[in-house]
Amino acid sequence: MFFVLEGIDGSGKETQVKILTETLKKAGKKVEVVEFPDYNSGPGKKIGQYLDNKLQLMHKDVAKLYADDRRLHQERIKKWLEEGVIVVSDRYAYSNIAYQLVNGVDYDYLLSLDKGMIFPDLVFFIDTTIDEVIRRMNNSRRKDKYESSKNYLARVSENYRAMCDGSIEVFGRAKWIRIDGNKTIEEVQKDIWRYVEPCLSG
Repeated sequence: MFFVLEGIDGSGKETQVKILTETLKKAGKKVEVVEFPDYNSGPGKKIGQYLDNKLQLMHKDVAKLYADDRRLHQERIKKWLEEGVIVVSDRYAYSNIAYQLVNGVDYDYLLSLDKGMIFPDLVFFIDTTIDEVIRRMNNSRRKDKYESSKNYLARVSENYRAMCDGSIEVFGRAKWIRIDGNKTIEEVQKDIWRYVEPCLSG
């Protein structure tokens, strides 16, 4: 099984990835976690520089870097799945669509970048209000260029909702599940597990 957690910055997905991974391991499952972008990869290092305003790039080129980063991980994801390992991913190709459409990158071009990649069984969209994510980020960390604009994040969130309800068609046949990210950490965890647990015996 391959699970992806998506959402805007500050939505709580990183925390939920850790909790889901720990819960799966306690259930006796073998689990591997991937996080995108991988800032240690070649493309990921450039992405990090771009997000920190240390590198100027066209949005189209940034979108390709994100896709190139994911492509570098395809073989090991495939290997894990073939071995019966559960893969949990913090972001995947859907982030590229949600963010880069706001940046004006062509939709068909974005789809072409991830053609042929492995896609998940379930995508959890953690839908957290903009005011809540801004509050969390103000309390916890420095914001990168994608996190600094409330209007920008609102538009990204709209794209995620459109993917979740099918208004924007995306890759594969993954089932999308919207999770209310404004709930407590424990409540969000229970909502996610409600969908994951039945998959373990399927």
